[in-house]
Amino acid sequence: MECLQCIEHLPELLDGELDANKYRKIEDHLHRCPDCRQVRDELAALSKEINQSIASIPVPTNLSMRILSAIEKEQYNTAKDIWLTSILLAILHVFSRTFSSVFHLVYATGSAFWRSLMTIVTLVSPWAAVTVGVLSLVLMITGLYIVKTLLTKFEVNEVIP
Repeated sequence: MECLQCIEHLPELLDGELDANKYRKIEDHLHRCPDCRQVRDELAALSKEINQSIASIPVPTNLSMRILSAIEKEQYNTAKDIWLTSILLAILHVFSRTFSSVFHLVYATGSAFWRSLMTIVTLVSPWAAVTVGVLSLVLMITGLYIVKTLLTKFEVNEVIP
């Protein structure tokens, strides 16, 4: 085993997380290599200091209750968000069909008025054609305004559990 590999596995060695085979290889290397032994000793001393520092920090008496309370609150909010998301998706499903129907209705109405205009232009006076044309334009613009209003006022907030 090389020094770099040994040093890479020293934290696992100190935490007792190595399997027997790796443990044996690292211990063999440490017996032969004074540099890696020194790194291990420094790392062990640092780890001991950190553990002592952590142990000296006072833990609030109600910390576990606050943590459990926060977990319960988050679980409640997540469950509530899942229900709201499900309801929103169901509404979106209904409105997607409605939107498609409204869009088709606006298109069909505009198309019918346009064909009527072309028929009137060929059969009747130009004033009647202009009247039907203006009326069809007004209806098409009104339909587009309704669709635009539906799209701009509709908000979707994505919920990630």
